[in-house]
Amino acid sequence: MGATWLSKQHTYLLDLLNTRELNVFKQKMGSRAIYEPSSLAPHQLVSLAFALIGVAE
Repeated sequence: MGATWLSKQHTYLLDLLNTRELNVFKQKMGSRAIYEPSSLAPHQLVSLAFALIGVAE
């Protein structure tokens, strides 16, 4: 999983990424995800169900 919390207010991190010529992109939301309930449990591939009513992208 990437840095889903990264936004324009994180200027120092964005400057660092820019100096390293690393691109920032939106995280894609698909129909499946890797879920790890705790660091002691194995990861699981889970299906995601969406019920977004009145939510625009």
